[in-house]
Amino acid sequence: MCGIDRIDQLLSYYSPLWKSLKWDRKIILQHLDIAVSNSYILYTKVGGKQPQNWFRNEIIRSLISSRERKDTPVPSNYFIYHKSDVSRMEGQHYMDTIPATSTKATPTRQCAVCNSHQI
Repeated sequence: MCGIDRIDQLLSYYSPLWKSLKWDRKIILQHLDIAVSNSYILYTKVGGKQPQNWFRNEIIRSLISSRERKDTPVPSNYFIYHKSDVSRMEGQHYMDTIPATSTKATPTRQCAVCNSHQI
């Protein structure tokens, strides 16, 4: 029972749980907090002498610095959407008339493929 009491004590020092968070985020933060506390316990068993606050800050710094070190360039055409890609629509595209309603006499929007090819 000593192990459970110790982990509860370590979790109570830096609790990320607030009333304004939704339950799913609370569960994720709780599991992340338990993982960090378990790694701190292993750190102290190996011989680490730093306090838990320092250990948590070092984890955050290492995560941020590993994100900044990522030097893989993003291709220039990575985020470009090709509107006129008719080949992928082949066999899946059908014209359908949108009926008029009491509030709208004509359809609001036309199909992008049909509009670009004046169909």
